[in-house]
Amino acid sequence: LIRMQPDMQNLGYAAGLAAAMAARNGHAVRDIDVTELQKRLVEKGNIPREALAAEDSYPVSPSRIREAVEGTPDDHPDMAAILERPDVSLPILRDAYRSAEDEEKRLEYANILAMMDDDTGIETLLDRVRGADWDEGWPYTGGGQFGRCLSRMDCYLVSLGQIGDDRAWQPVAEMGRKLGPEHKFSHHRAIAIACEKLA
Repeated sequence: LIRMQPDMQNLGYAAGLAAAMAARNGHAVRDIDVTELQKRLVEKGNIPREALAAEDSYPVSPSRIREAVEGTPDDHPDMAAILERPDVSLPILRDAYRSAEDEEKRLEYANILAMMDDDTGIETLLDRVRGADWDEGWPYTGGGQFGRCLSRMDCYLVSLGQIGDDRAWQPVAEMGRKLGPEHKFSHHRAIAIACEKLA
């Protein structure tokens, strides 16, 4: 009741209203008056009044992507900007990875690059996983949790799988051999995802 359902209902309402406006005027949905649609959604209470003054942010500018990359790597509120234009963000991420003096920052950049199928930081990820122990993990106890659903180690393993490099197989397998019934489900899931991606 308090998660995504209201957003989905609002989205469905907006789509239906847009379709009705298009049908009424004999236009394609793409050709409706978006400002008029927004005004009606504000009147209904589905979007805030300040949305009427917002400007389109697509496509994300290279300067905005650079700001997103240079943000705190362990909590990217602008990850959507980074993922939206990999042609622009990947070179910036590679530079940030290579110039990072802090090992934790370097690791997080390596992780983001790997999620984007880039192996620039694979050695950093491999070094973190080799010989490591499992961290706390995430229990999946019924949907009442909020926040990450993968631990840091889970993320590194999934990212190594995402790259698909054969060098990742041995460290992933080593972590898998350390799993037992006492470990959180997120660890089992991470190993399964990594193995699937590594085929």
